[in-house]
Amino acid sequence: MGRVNFFPAARENRGIASESILRLTFALSSLGRFYADHMDPRIYYFLHVFSIILLTGFTFAIAASPQKGKKKFMAIITGILSLVALVAGAGLMSKMHNNNWGQGWVIIKILAWLFVSGLGGMAYKKSKSFVQTGLIVAVGVAVYMVYFRPF
Repeated sequence: MGRVNFFPAARENRGIASESILRLTFALSSLGRFYADHMDPRIYYFLHVFSIILLTGFTFAIAASPQKGKKKFMAIITGILSLVALVAGAGLMSKMHNNNWGQGWVIIKILAWLFVSGLGGMAYKKSKSFVQTGLIVAVGVAVYMVYFRPF
């Protein structure tokens, strides 16, 4: 197999600007790999737990008072927090569990994350009690899966 050409237009032009963009892109990607390889798992753990706590708080706030004027702002905040939780969780999996994504507790935790991520949007359509109960159950199941790992 040959090399994959990720930037065909830049390779064809061979201009100074396109070549410098390529070099900058590859330098940044290698710098990112360096920090990802050397980052302490406690940083991933802190980011994961902190973002989940904030995501849960913002979702409770949406359920308590779903204001249509703040819908876009709250969707952006909960989306960013959900992404941080996912990336930090993936970092923890790569550091502490050797990327073993097939374990039962990991799959259940990902499903709980998807449900909690969707509850922010559901808060504008569903009842307050459904969102709050669903949030408590999903976060409780996720915490149980992490600490007890039944399967």
